[in-house]
Amino acid sequence: MEEIYNGLYQVQEELAEIEKETMVAAVCNQSGKVQFIVQLMHNKEGQFAAFFHKTVREYQHRIKAEDTIVAIAETEEDLAEIEGLRKGIQILFVPLDFIPKSQKETLRNLGITRKRKKLYPLILSLNDSKLLSRNIKGAEVTFCKKVVDWLTQEGNLALLAATTKPTENNTLSKITYHTKKKESVYEQGDILQFEEELTYEEFIGYKGEKPHLYVPELTLYRAKKGIQLSTSESFEIRLMLSPTHFYGKDEKDGPQYILIIAFGMEIALIEPMDTLDPKFIQNTLIEFYKDVPMTPKKWMTKGVFAPFLKDYLDPVMEFFKTPFEISSEDSVIDTYTFDHFFHLITSDDPYYDFDDYDDYEDLEDFDLSEELREFRDFHEEAKRAPFVEKELEEFQNAMIAAVKFLAKNSKATTNELKKHLKENEVRKEMIAAVFQELDDLGYSFPNLT
Repeated sequence: MEEIYNGLYQVQEELAEIEKETMVAAVCNQSGKVQFIVQLMHNKEGQFAAFFHKTVREYQHRIKAEDTIVAIAETEEDLAEIEGLRKGIQILFVPLDFIPKSQKETLRNLGITRKRKKLYPLILSLNDSKLLSRNIKGAEVTFCKKVVDWLTQEGNLALLAATTKPTENNTLSKITYHTKKKESVYEQGDILQFEEELTYEEFIGYKGEKPHLYVPELTLYRAKKGIQLSTSESFEIRLMLSPTHFYGKDEKDGPQYILIIAFGMEIALIEPMDTLDPKFIQNTLIEFYKDVPMTPKKWMTKGVFAPFLKDYLDPVMEFFKTPFEISSEDSVIDTYTFDHFFHLITSDDPYYDFDDYDDYEDLEDFDLSEELREFRDFHEEAKRAPFVEKELEEFQNAMIAAVKFLAKNSKATTNELKKHLKENEVRKEMIAAVFQELDDLGYSFPNLT
């Protein structure tokens, strides 16, 4: 590591004499095979960033991620999630306070911190599927040394600065390195033509089959038959990288994901996923319909995984005749941070012991999503108490009838609701329980007679 750090400082010093602030090229052997791709960015204040890539695919991966950030990132969570899909090695010169403890210890052991530098190299592996520890290791150390050795060879930085940016898509300037002579050659116009375009599926890391319906039709018909209410609300569904990439001590290999459903002002469902599993996603939506037997005006999604999610949920959405779109509308899910998500998937009592959720409990108007949360919680209690199952089922049906009536008659009086429930053969005791529940939820009638 000492050779890498010292070489990076040498590159930083030499860049001060070069006016060109951004340069990138593919360094190939005499047969045209890519040895590495290097990109440098610097300014006169000594700020310096570099990216090292082993292959064209790695480079394409990072560029696509950065283009996606510009196109769709709206929150810090969007930014972190898309950055988590990059590949390669990233190096930044930053103040010592920004260096993680593990790398700071290495710098101290090598005596580099005693030199009182203003900025120190922060070296990150973007290839680590878990973003909790991103130090380079093993073959990555050898690779970094190879690139730094080339950069510090006499004349190579000037050669890199002399390359021109190709005007064609999927191309890079090409420098040919003669390994035996240890000489690099660049002739104006030398370019490397990329392989085929990086596909969206490869970018997000999906290698499975094309979308189709995984849920048996009988299961779909049963779920559809159980739908008891339609609402004018829109529901959100989102597929994201799991916050375990950014918090916690989960040591599982490979990326992990979360599937989130939200409506109103709350997260209604959050399911951790170890892989991009379309079958699991479709079945999760069906289970949601069983627990919350209502259909929204439309479903919405957004984010870097939105095209994937839409492709694999469209067969289910078509069966339920519900529009499903990738939306640019404001998102309830965007109001939650990775801290919120981490809490929701790790807490034993996620809805009631997180202080920040108090912000969502003081809503002035009656919120259908709040009622559904209470309905869902009540339903869960019923599962744990089978001896009162019949009475609970009666109460649930009464609540559904009340909510359905109020959704269509927002200015209904208490007497009108009572009359509607009696017409639906709801017992007097259950009508009282329904009104008590509505009162607890903060629903106010225009006429209290």
